[in-house]
This record gives sequence, structure tokens and C-alpha cells, in this order.
Amino acid sequence: MHLKTLREKITFLLILALAIALRIYGQNWDSGFHLHPDERMLIMVTTRIHFFTNLNPEFFNYGSLPIYILAALAQFFESVFKIPIFNYTGLLFLGRTLSTIFDIFTLFVVFKIARRLFNTTAAFFALFVYAVAFFPIQNAHFFVVDPFVTFLLATTVYSLLRHMQTPTKRSLLLTALFYAMALATKASALVVYPVVILGLLLPYYRQALLRDKSKNRVRILFSTTVQQLGNVALFHFSLFFFHFIFMPYTYIHLQQFIQDISLQMRMNTNAYIFPYTLQYVGTMPYIYYLKNIFLWGMGPIFSLLTIWGCMTLIKSKTKNVLPLLLFLAFYVLYFLVLGKSAVKFMRYMLPLYPFFAVFAGVTLSRIFNSQLEILNSKLFMRFAALALCLFGFAYTLMFMHIYAKPNTRLQATSWIVKHIPPRSTIAIEHWDDQVPLGAPPEYYNFVLLPLYNQPDGEAKWKTINDMLNSADYIVIASNRLYVPITHLVDCDRYAVCFPLASKYYTDLFSEKRGFEKVKEFSENPQFTIGSLKLQLNDQGADESFTVYDHPKILIFKKK
Repeated sequence: MHLKTLREKITFLLILALAIALRIYGQNWDSGFHLHPDERMLIMVTTRIHFFTNLNPEFFNYGSLPIYILAALAQFFESVFKIPIFNYTGLLFLGRTLSTIFDIFTLFVVFKIARRLFNTTAAFFALFVYAVAFFPIQNAHFFVVDPFVTFLLATTVYSLLRHMQTPTKRSLLLTALFYAMALATKASALVVYPVVILGLLLPYYRQALLRDKSKNRVRILFSTTVQQLGNVALFHFSLFFFHFIFMPYTYIHLQQFIQDISLQMRMNTNAYIFPYTLQYVGTMPYIYYLKNIFLWGMGPIFSLLTIWGCMTLIKSKTKNVLPLLLFLAFYVLYFLVLGKSAVKFMRYMLPLYPFFAVFAGVTLSRIFNSQLEILNSKLFMRFAALALCLFGFAYTLMFMHIYAKPNTRLQATSWIVKHIPPRSTIAIEHWDDQVPLGAPPEYYNFVLLPLYNQPDGEAKWKTINDMLNSADYIVIASNRLYVPITHLVDCDRYAVCFPLASKYYTDLFSEKRGFEKVKEFSENPQFTIGSLKLQLNDQGADESFTVYDHPKILIFKKK
């Protein structure tokens, strides 16, 4: 890090320790029940891998690199240390540890980017903001590919910034390496490809413009591009070589790869394809993402600081104009392309959080180093900057309360086993996790309500009503179904609609379906100091923000 003073080193280590503590706290949030569907899928795929007898994941919705890393580490621990970890349960905890490690790596890159573009003070504030912003913390609790691709894209940006300062073959190859790793983690990394190529060529354009006094910019740009075709070719050769190393079955089973990626692309252009994406029908491009980032991902304080940093940047003067423009272009292009997708899982925007942290850090550093003319004192402004950090951190602490208690599905399971008699019939919803968790099949009778089935007409509801007539209890394990179903009522407006299912939920919640609510389990973000208790209702957030680690569970009993 090349930190100059003891105070800088201590500050860095304290922030790093805080970041690690926040990410490992509550890591076993689901008590090993695999309640995140992407984790389940990735771990099942990982169990197929064995170095070097079978490297075919037979799955290309995501890249192979995180799967290979997890499998290689698990195999290493089993063969060298005799730790039995290469199994469905062991891989869960190792995978979550890897997510935490890669997110901590991102902290280092955020610090280095902010210091290169601005100054050390801005770097420390950016480091703190990323360390305590809740959404990166939450995703570090899951073995999903997004913390990996966030680190690798941030590293690609940093490598490009270094290349712009001193263009060498080494920096070019490092950029190819990190970008290939990002592409081998998630195909959506491809959207920033134009900025990566531009970043590789910009230093050569700048050098040519400084050398050539003719000022014929078109000719200079054309001639420089021709001269650098060798470097461009070297970059692409290296990129494909590294990508093949990290994801070889992309090329060996190219047809399956194209099919899987095509399906993902179709999903991101049509929210009607899968039931679990119906929640995004009718949501506004860009605005939906920004709302969730502002309220939940970064929180209002850090979000406002980010906005302020971007606005003041336009007016400020800096010597790092080209590197800064490249940094902006990289993340703005990512947002513009993915922000208009029909399906808007919050985690798709996780790679933007280093960008947010850097600009929030810049704002905090300017406040910290400014002087209030009325008081003629820097002390007040420094106190203000630190107070903003504290308030932003307090907002995150409200969400950390989620991990202070057992997952709501576990709480509901304990209550059900204690209060619902054995051999009772429980109606549960399809396309959701079954609650109670881990109950023997013979302990309760379950009926699965096909509420998403189309058409939403009399035949469907004759079947469902027969099921409800036989049920003693209804367990709604999350808002996965009732949020989109109660929204999609107008059949003239929506291609898929649920007028009868919506009425079912309205009647059920008002206890007009012959069932009464007997229990609700929810863990809202909250912060308690003595008798003061602050609480947020985040059920209006993107479903994927709440449904894994703190869903609201509703239990109804037949009257």
C-alpha cells in the first residue's frame, strides 16, 4: 500500500478489521440449510468438478472460474489437510468464505483507485465507505459470482489506469488477465469491452498528440490506431488464452454455452419468461435500480455523498482528466447497458459499488479538508465529515441486526414443529422454499398451491380450492408470490395476469378465506440504544434483498 505514516497504517488496519468483522458476522445465517437458490445451484455444479479428471461444469449461466476456485480449494484441503470439506455442506461455508475474501480484495482496489485518481485522504474515506456499505456486506454472506466479478472488474479498471500512466506490455497483459477472469466469472462483464480497448489505446493517442505539432487529430488518431494493431492483437490473443484457461468448456461445448447465455439474455429482455422474474414486470429501467441503491444498497447518506461527488467533479479541475474520464466511462457504460434490462436483481449492480465508494470518499475528503468561513475553523468540517461516516455506518448497523437472530424461516420452523400437530395438512406455495425446514416427509402432509399457473381461471381455482379445503394451515414463506401476483391484475395491460389469485391474497390477508393469521415472523433492520429503537420496514425493497436472509413468514390457521 506504501502508507507513509504509522497513523495511516493503523487507520487502514482498523478499517480492514471492521470490514472483515462485518462480513464474517452471521456468515452461517441459514444454519446450513442452503436458502439462497444461486448458492444451491453453484454448489451442486461444484460437486461435479474434480481436478483433473472432470472439469466440465455442464452449466454456463455463470462463468466457471468461481466454481473452479471453490473446487480446487476444497480438493486441496481434503488431500493435504484431510479436512472433509468437498461435500454439499462444506462447500457452502468455503464458498461464503471465498466471497468474503474477494470482497476484501475489492477494498484494496478501491483504496488504490481513489488514491491514484485523487489523494490519500479520499482513498481512506472511500475505503471506509466500501467497508461499511451494506449491500457488499450482504453479498459477501452468499456464495454467488457477483463479489468475484466486482473485484475483477475493479482490478481491470485499476490495471487500465496504470497502463494509461505507463503503457507497457506488462500492463497490457495484466489487463487481459484480469478482464479474462471477469469474463470467466460472468458474461455481463462483456458490456465494458469498448472502454477496455479505449483505455489500452488512450496513452498512445496522448503521446502521439504531444509529439505531432500538426494538430491534425483525425490523421493522428488513425495512424496511431494502425501502429498499435500489434498491441491490440496481443491483448486479444492473451484475453482468449486466459479465458480458455479459466473457462475451457466454453469452447469445448460451445453450443451449450451459447444456449445457456442466450436463455439468460432472453430473461433479461423479457421479465415474463420465468415466474421468479415476474416481480420486475412494469418496473422502470434505471430508476428501479437507483431507488434500491439509494434506500438499501448504499443508504441515503452515502448515496447523497456519491451524487454530490459526481456533481462537484464536473466543476472541479484535476490533472487526471483522462484517467478520470476512463473511470467514469467504464462504470457509466456498465450502468447504461445493464440498467435497462427487464430483470433487475439488485446484485446485477454490485460491480458499481466501488465507483460509488470512490465518489463518496472524494466528497468526504473535500468536507474534511475544507474550512467553514463563518467559524474560520477546519475542526468543525472535520467533525462533520466523521459524523457523516458515523451516521452512514449506523444505517448499516441497522441491517446487521438481521444476522443477530436466527433466520425467519428457522424461527418459523421451530414454531410450527412446536404448535402445529403432526400429520396436519399444510398448504405451501410453489416456486418458494418449503417451511418448515428439514421436517421429515411423514411428519406433515403438504399440498403445493400452483398459484403462478396460467390461465388464472376457474379450472385452476377448482384445484387450488380443493387443496385449501383439505388444508389445516397455510404457510407463506416469503413475498416471492404475493408481491408480483397482486401487482399483475390488469389483463389488458399485462401479458400474464392474476385477477383471481390477487383476490385470493386480498381475501386471505383480510381473513375472508376461512383462515386466520396466527403468526408472523419478520426481522426488520433496526438499531437500539437504550430505550431508543429505530426500525425500518424494507419489505418494499427488491425481493432479492429480503427473500434470502430475512423474508417475512406468514402462517394462517383454518378457522
